[in-house]
Amino acid sequence: MPQVYSQRILVVEDDDDTRSAVVDVLSGLGFCTDTAATADAALSHPCLADVEFILLDRFLPDATAEEILPQLMKLAPGCSVIVLTGHGDLESAVACQRLGAFDYLVKPVDLNALQDAFNRVRTARRSDSLKLQAARLAAVGDAMTGLSHECRNALQRAQASLDLLTDDLAANKNAVRLVERIQSAQDDLHRLYEDVKSYAAPYAGNRISC
Repeated sequence: MPQVYSQRILVVEDDDDTRSAVVDVLSGLGFCTDTAATADAALSHPCLADVEFILLDRFLPDATAEEILPQLMKLAPGCSVIVLTGHGDLESAVACQRLGAFDYLVKPVDLNALQDAFNRVRTARRSDSLKLQAARLAAVGDAMTGLSHECRNALQRAQASLDLLTDDLAANKNAVRLVERIQSAQDDLHRLYEDVKSYAAPYAGNRISC
């Protein structure tokens, strides 16, 4: 059973019959489909920034895919472009992908070929998302290393000051009670610091024989 999608897609194709056939295939996948018959219409399309995919005919009346791709990448940086052509060759496929196209399919394009292309895009996006998340977590880890060092120094200075203050105010009961409250807060901060420090430390599992 075909996987159903719900995102918007733009079909840029000047041939009416081919455009209608592609739209029919996309409707079967559940896409909200917009169309354009020229490069100029595609670049000025009001929904360009909202599309997830662009199916781009390589030869349009007013431009080729190679000419329009850099502009599409700039105007719709979040979308993935799949170039469609009736005469595929390795040189043009490489040229289009170097300019930002994700895939290159030869017409007539059937449902399975499109579905495979969409799935490859989503797999690549998930991989990129995971890499970005890992990089952010690594940055947080690096920040935590420096932060824990500075926190430890600050806690040690605060504790030393509290110890001296307790001795100086021993005869003042009200002041001693206030110092005790400060000491309680200091202890809470120290416990929190130890928890964060242990969480940020490299994980080491416990090995057992079994």
